[in-house]
Amino acid sequence: MATKDQFEFFRALYDEEERRYEQLEGRAKLYLSIITALLAAFVLKADEVKRSGEKLLVPWPLMLVEALLLAAALLLVILGSLIRTYEGVADPEQIIDPYGQKPPSDAVFFDLRIADFAVATNRNSNVNDRTARYLSAAGVLLALAMLTLLVLFAVALRH
Repeated sequence: MATKDQFEFFRALYDEEERRYEQLEGRAKLYLSIITALLAAFVLKADEVKRSGEKLLVPWPLMLVEALLLAAALLLVILGSLIRTYEGVADPEQIIDPYGQKPPSDAVFFDLRIADFAVATNRNSNVNDRTARYLSAAGVLLALAMLTLLVLFAVALRH
């Protein structure tokens, strides 16, 4: 039979995944802000970017690589940020309905709630892992885009 301390342990695991979700959401917002600002500037000012590149002797394909890296990173951030099916701990009505006139002992109640927390934590962890993979890949592409931007500046400065 479970104790309240054991229950609190599983609750802490669940809360940890909740905090991880919030951290991933914050990272996604940061990436989205950076990527959309750079990509919007590139797309909305494409003619000016192309003319500037020609004057500075920066190859257009190199500038297109920059835009493609940003677009791919944007796609990954969006995929990682899609509405996530997050598992709640339990449905209160489903918990109460079977009890009728005789509620369970605290030990039985805690056993069942620990199981609820364990299932929800594992499902939420899987959702967070998927989001983290997308955001990690987006971060790599964003870093490559920044490196490409530095190369563009270096090429422009050489001329």
